[in-house]
Amino acid sequence: MFKRYSSHKVGETLDSLKLHGIRLGLRPYNPSLENATLVEAFDAVIDEFGRQGLMVLADNHVSDPKWCCGHNDGNGFFGDEHFNPEEWLQGLSMVANRVKGKSQVQMSFCQSKKQLF
Repeated sequence: MFKRYSSHKVGETLDSLKLHGIRLGLRPYNPSLENATLVEAFDAVIDEFGRQGLMVLADNHVSDPKWCCGHNDGNGFFGDEHFNPEEWLQGLSMVANRVKGKSQVQMSFCQSKKQLF
């Protein structure tokens, strides 16, 4: 998200994914998020979770935004179709710098490593 989609707006993203009901549900409770970028929304959610005493685990579950986890989905890790190690390191650095000092956030490097066949 931080490398590829950081400038995308929440409302436009929901529309592009045909999640119109979620967009409509967002308006009464969090109207400012609809026109926020995905990164601004991420920050707002992280901060609210901290205020509510909730912890956040930030990780790169999949590199290509889709449902996972088959042995051939291209999201295994190094050398897979949708995993670029340089882009991952840049994104990891961006997120780490963004959440630095926020005690409610923990990070994992990459979840669900799987055996590749």
